[in-house]
Amino acid sequence: MNFPTDDRALQVLSMIRDSEEPLGSWSLVDMFEEQGINLSPATIGRILNHLEKQGYLEKKSYKGRVITRKGEQAMQQALKSRQFDKYTKKLEDLLNSRVLHHFLMVLEARRAIEKEIVRLAAKNITADQIKKMEEIEKQREEDYAQDKIYAQPDIRFHQILAEASGNDVLMVLEQLTSFLGQQSDLFDYMRAKLKKPYFISHQNIIASLKHQDPEKAERCIVEHINKLIKDVNIYYKEAKTK
Repeated sequence: MNFPTDDRALQVLSMIRDSEEPLGSWSLVDMFEEQGINLSPATIGRILNHLEKQGYLEKKSYKGRVITRKGEQAMQQALKSRQFDKYTKKLEDLLNSRVLHHFLMVLEARRAIEKEIVRLAAKNITADQIKKMEEIEKQREEDYAQDKIYAQPDIRFHQILAEASGNDVLMVLEQLTSFLGQQSDLFDYMRAKLKKPYFISHQNIIASLKHQDPEKAERCIVEHINKLIKDVNIYYKEAKTK
């Protein structure tokens, strides 16, 4: 499916999709002005006509236009393409050895911190926290099947894990390592390129927490982060040879 690549076309599609009513040129002009963007009705009209010819919009009599199912799919594809372009640029930057070294240092720090976090979490975690983690992983698995990549579920998973430790200092350290460079979207994208989803590692961590087994929980988290370190190095070596 072809999809729109122009910023203005995507903005128009987004505005129409999010509107509860059909939108026409003048309404869109006003909405752009609210964002500090001055566009003439004629310019908006040309964008609308083009999107309608592509089958992304349809008219609703004199009221304006609404987005079609094809338009929603095209917009999702366009946004996904831009997201992947962003990750590709980040991965190109990763080929710089200094950036790679930074990535690995952050992962090594996470390994040390999260070893202690999971040991405490195995003793203190509640049924409600386990349920939340299971829901996150179920959604991640469904998203992975649809090639969707989001950082927030992974970040939230590790936040709950840190909260379950009951140690405020470890919670702060977990947040700090995340801030310093744990880019979950990038890791997910990299591992998708290597065909290695890591929600399976998270499922193993959850199982160890259910059994309140600190030793197993520690082994699972170390194995999980070691895999991340290994995959960063694999991607780096493979990309360098291309």
